Amino acid sequence: MEKEALAAIESGESKEEPAVVTAVDPIDDTKDDEDFDLLTLPESTHTLLFTEPIHSKAFLFSLAIASLSIMCLILALTNKVVTLDGMREIPGNVGHTVKIAQFASIFIALLMEEEIPTGLCLLRHIPKNYFKSKFPNLKYYKFVASCSLRILMGYIFLVSVMLLLMMADNVLDIFFDFIALQFLQQLDDVAFNLARMGVFSKSLRAATRNKYFQTELRRHTKVNGNRKISFFLKAIYFINLVALLGAQIYVTVRQGNGDYQCKSITVRFKDEVWEKSLVQLPGEEMKEMALVYPYFNGIYNQDGTSNDGRPV
Repeated sequence: MEKEALAAIESGESKEEPAVVTAVDPIDDTKDDEDFDLLTLPESTHTLLFTEPIHSKAFLFSLAIASLSIMCLILALTNKVVTLDGMREIPGNVGHTVKIAQFASIFIALLMEEEIPTGLCLLRHIPKNYFKSKFPNLKYYKFVASCSLRILMGYIFLVSVMLLLMMADNVLDIFFDFIALQFLQQLDDVAFNLARMGVFSKSLRAATRNKYFQTELRRHTKVNGNRKISFFLKAIYFINLVALLGAQIYVTVRQGNGDYQCKSITVRFKDEVWEKSLVQLPGEEMKEMALVYPYFNGIYNQDGTSNDGRPV
């Protein structure tokens, strides 16, 4: 037997074939990219506006939160424009640190603002037919209204930020006001989390744990559609960036030209005389003379020139 085995080995023959190991790719590349790109409904009180009946406590609660957020954003917006004395004016000039903070805040605002892209993504990725197939008991017009509300709040936030930056003359005021605006915009997320913890009522807690929030949705677009949507969102960001930067650059240039500075002042001195004052007139040496203060009374208008950065 040993001789036969040795002979078989020497002749290259073997009764057993060697095992072949092959690697298995767990991801099927033939599938569309959308099979691996899922989304769920945002966990926000804005979502409750179309997942809950109009007369329900959850819907009224969400409507109150949205109204409160919009009202506070509008109050902050008008506070930057109107005061008890009338229309608020843009500062005549600001320091370099304030200018740097203004332009930096524009990029921060676009990064932190999420209502506009969220609303647009939901509208673009969930068309009416797909919405009806996944949520047959829900109304599509309420879904559109909820997304539109998100977009509206986002633009109110951006306009408030723009006016905040235009009226600012202090770095800390910029950041403090910016944080306050961001908090107002996120009231829906805060209220939703509190409701989910059962802080308000059992019915609100049940609404936040509804099956709709666990439903996985496929992005209802093909590869080319995804590229179009990606381009669309980038275009929206670019337009918002250009609008904010353009407005801030316009204000900064006009501040540098002195367009927002006072154009005239009225001077009224008391009837006093300064005896033996030292006066140096243009092109002359300093000499002693009496100054009659009422002589300088009158209205002084800015002629558009400057001296050492100050208007003349």
